Amino acid sequence: MTQYKEDCRECPRLVTFLDQVKLEQPSYFCKPVPPFGDTSIRLLIVGLAPGMHGANRTGRPFTFTLVFQINESQLQQMTT
Repeated sequence: MTQYKEDCRECPRLVTFLDQVKLEQPSYFCKPVPPFGDTSIRLLIVGLAPGMHGANRTGRPFTFTLVFQINESQLQQMTT
């Protein structure tokens, strides 16, 4: 398994975008977003890139998205 690297800059297009956002929004997180949650899950939700005003701002995946709006009990029902 690949380890999370907060200072990762392996994706040039994403790095350029995050650097530009950081110039425009200095208070935003604008780094690779750390994973969170149970590591023995049965359902994995993967995002393509940090959301402009979600994870780029907060540092937490799926902030202010549809996934954020689905509560934990609904996700648990989907996996049982």
